Amino acid sequence: MTLRDRLVANLSRVYCPPMEQPLRDAVVAHVAESIALLPLLQKAGFFAALNAFETSAIPFHGKTASKLDVDSLDKHIGRWAHGLMPQAQFIRALGGLIKFGYYEQPEVKAQIGYTPEQWIEKVKKEREENYKKEIYIAHSDIVSADRLTRR
Repeated sequence: MTLRDRLVANLSRVYCPPMEQPLRDAVVAHVAESIALLPLLQKAGFFAALNAFETSAIPFHGKTASKLDVDSLDKHIGRWAHGLMPQAQFIRALGGLIKFGYYEQPEVKAQIGYTPEQWIEKVKKEREENYKKEIYIAHSDIVSADRLTRR
C-alpha cells in the first residue's frame, strides 16, 4: 500500500461514515483513479501537498498523518483547513475526492436510494413524449442539407 493509499484510508475514517475494509479499499481505489486522471503538473503538485500534509503532523503529534488516530487526524485536518489558502484548498479538494469516492460506490448508492439511471430513463421518456415534435424538427434540420446553401 502506497503512502497515498494509507493516508487516504486513514482520512476516510474522518470524512466518511464507519465502513468495512472492502468498502474502504474501494474508496481508496476510486481516489487513486481520480488522482491518476490529473494532468502531470497538477498530479505532481497533489503528491507534493500529500507529502506535506503527511509530514506536517509530526511536530504536533509525533507521528505522520497516516498513523494518527481519528481525533488527532481531525485536528490536523482543521489546522490545514484554517491555514494558508493553498493548504485549505488542498485539504478541501482531498476531502471532496474521498467523499465522492465513498458516495460513488454501488452499495452506498443502494443504501441511500440513489438511483440516477432510473431517474434519467424516466425523464428521457417524459421529454421524448412531451417534445416529440420539437425533437423531430431539430433532427430534420441536422440531417437535411445545409440551410445556409439553400436559396
